[in-house]
Amino acid sequence: MNSKFWNKKKVFITGHSGFKGKWLTHWLLKKNVIVFGFSDTPSHEDRFSKGFSSIKGDIRDFDLLKKEI
Repeated sequence: MNSKFWNKKKVFITGHSGFKGKWLTHWLLKKNVIVFGFSDTPSHEDRFSKGFSSIKGDIRDFDLLKKEI
């Protein structure tokens, strides 16, 4: 994977607190990506704190989702 491509990109992940979402977030942060997570159970783990924002919300709430994107 080309690290230069991912460097400082902004990525919005829905479901970042689930099993796959946590691993995707972890991998992207290692690539120096600025990650925004949207989930009904947000994660605030220390290892994800740099370059990571966790937003609590329901994906069915279109207005909130649209606002955060």
